[in-house]
Amino acid sequence: MEWLTFNLNPIVQIEEQLRSWMHPSFAAPSYNQTNPSVDDGTRTHPLDEDTVHAHQDRHHCAEAWRHALLLYIDRLFRWDRSQIRPLSIPCLARLTLNHVKCCRRTSQTQKQLLLPVFLAGSETGDEEMRDMARGYCRWWSERSRYNMFQSVPVLLEDIWNGDTWWGDVVDEKTKGASSAEGSNVQFLFG
Repeated sequence: MEWLTFNLNPIVQIEEQLRSWMHPSFAAPSYNQTNPSVDDGTRTHPLDEDTVHAHQDRHHCAEAWRHALLLYIDRLFRWDRSQIRPLSIPCLARLTLNHVKCCRRTSQTQKQLLLPVFLAGSETGDEEMRDMARGYCRWWSERSRYNMFQSVPVLLEDIWNGDTWWGDVVDEKTKGASSAEGSNVQFLFG
């Protein structure tokens, strides 16, 4: 009997691109940088503060997603389960949650980060980081009334209480449970 092997080359290429990615528009503006859209031909006006904040929210959103994807790659494809958990996993979890936290709560941009919060939250053992994930879900649940912001903290608590990988918890809940209509339970992460 022959065993299949998983070709990691495409994953490695994606990982390299993610690690080196930096969007040029996310560089900090220089002291005298102006916004060309408000140039009246005689003088230029500095960027207004709202624009700077929105720009920073987008930057932190992109970085949260980037680190969450790297976390996913490390967790699923890189980690040899016969070895102890690599330090890169909690480090990437922390970086992801830091970027989520840097997005203003008043910005709809932060609302787009539920999956990164779930992936990072499920990998952290630090109670403060767990509270940050809980707080994020609570905040957006109260404002949006979307069930996905209520289901993620329940999953996270199951993961944390069982000291289990998130994939096992999600599999258990989606394969074992069914609704009255006979369809399996599904989770929406954003």
